[in-house]
Amino acid sequence: MSYDASNIYTTASGSTSAFPGQVIASATWNSIFTDLATNGLSVVGAALSRAGNIYCTATGTNAITLALANAFPAIPAYANGQNFSFLAPASSSGAVTLRVGALAFLKVFLANGTTQATTGDIISGQYYEAVYIASLDAAAGGFVIDTGLSSGLSSLTGIAVGNGSGVFVGRTLTGTAAEITVTNGSGVAGNPTLSLPTALTFTGKTVTGGTYTTPTINTPDINGGTADSFTSLSIRSTASAFDVLFANGEVMSTNRTLSIALGNANKNVSFGGDVNFGLAFVTTGGAITLTATGTTNVTLPTTGTLATLLGVEGFLNKTITLTAGTVGVAPLTFVSGTLLTSPAAGSVEYLTNVFYTTPNTANRGVSPSVHFLSLTANQTGTDTATAQVWFPGGGATSFTLPASTSYFFEGVLAATKTAGTTSNTLGVLFAGTATLSSIGYDLTIMRNDTAGTFPVSGLATTTWAEVATNIDVTTASTSANHVFEIKVKGVVRINGAGTFIPQFKYSAAPGGAPTIRANSYFRMYPIGTNTVLSVGNLV
Repeated sequence: MSYDASNIYTTASGSTSAFPGQVIASATWNSIFTDLATNGLSVVGAALSRAGNIYCTATGTNAITLALANAFPAIPAYANGQNFSFLAPASSSGAVTLRVGALAFLKVFLANGTTQATTGDIISGQYYEAVYIASLDAAAGGFVIDTGLSSGLSSLTGIAVGNGSGVFVGRTLTGTAAEITVTNGSGVAGNPTLSLPTALTFTGKTVTGGTYTTPTINTPDINGGTADSFTSLSIRSTASAFDVLFANGEVMSTNRTLSIALGNANKNVSFGGDVNFGLAFVTTGGAITLTATGTTNVTLPTTGTLATLLGVEGFLNKTITLTAGTVGVAPLTFVSGTLLTSPAAGSVEYLTNVFYTTPNTANRGVSPSVHFLSLTANQTGTDTATAQVWFPGGGATSFTLPASTSYFFEGVLAATKTAGTTSNTLGVLFAGTATLSSIGYDLTIMRNDTAGTFPVSGLATTTWAEVATNIDVTTASTSANHVFEIKVKGVVRINGAGTFIPQFKYSAAPGGAPTIRANSYFRMYPIGTNTVLSVGNLV
């Protein structure tokens, strides 16, 4: 027999109809009931229904066995849509499975069909309906339970909340002491109400926005933000330090230390005590007057920049002491600026790589910052016909100069040679990466071809040179022993920044290396831009 999609139940082929008074064999009747049950049908009295609810008695806690009640015949197999109801004999304490009669235990799922029922999902004495669905548990089959609502809500006090597993639990609204007050939180006696207590605490809280009308704030600790539109402000007579932002002028009494921010130029603050600034103090369009009387000291910051002082500032009976410099901070640093239109006696100025001092009114002069190279011991030069530096031996050999600067320079190079008879002459030149606007210098070369050491006199040749390339004014020499002394003195104007290297050069390798004598030197110092003509009170 079978039950088709049109709800028509058809008897097995060859079956015959029964007639009144006919005796039906028990085997035939039981076979019909079994077939009905297999197809998801149940018989209650004389009524026949597909997928009807079959009431059962249940035993077990987590592995529940259902026994069909009301002499319902045993079900030989599970069929999709079978519905069994029961009262739970115990509350579950682990994963729940269920079987009907002697059939296999299958997993029991909550209403979502994916979560297996477990501890607390089955409540002792509560009514349940279990529906078999063949597609559950990866098509292994299983049951979905439906607890209904009334049994879950009947014993609750307070606000009912579903836990997502088909079970309702009671909840009560509560507040936090000194922050939120809750009245009738369970809702039993009426609607719950929320209110702020008379004394409100905001520990660990942030209040953003809003308008507060005439509030009274006791012992506040205010961090950051902006306060404005104060019409007056009172400072307590206790404690010793305050951080206050003033909207209007305030006169402070003694024994106060304040950190103050003034919003605009229309605010004035008068102090009767000390004022300490932790950060920069800046004014725009106004002047700062520092008045120190008696032996009071004015302490300047150890780092940072002092604002320009307009006019004349006097430090009568005061001593300005500069803090000792460090490897990263100089005791005193000047910034290049515009020179005084009328040089003031005693002034020190700095402009574009040059320091100026004015010893008397209107008579400004260059203060030499001398750069120099020298030797502390004799050093060996090179037996070569190419240019070689004045100062061999592994030390510094050149000056690094900034652009657009003029320099005075002067140098004396003394050398001896005791070997080599190849004919040669001797010249002077300047090399390096700096580009020159011009150069002009007095050159003197003294050479003695009989002696091998100093002191000695010799023939000196002098000329004026205007190029940095080799200037050779000596006669040829084939002497193994000779001494020479080179003197230069002049002005060089640097166009592009770079190095400047004093050199000398034999016309041919003499056959023996020269010895550059100790304390030979070359020095230079800046005097102005590369177009400077004069400095001083000149006519």
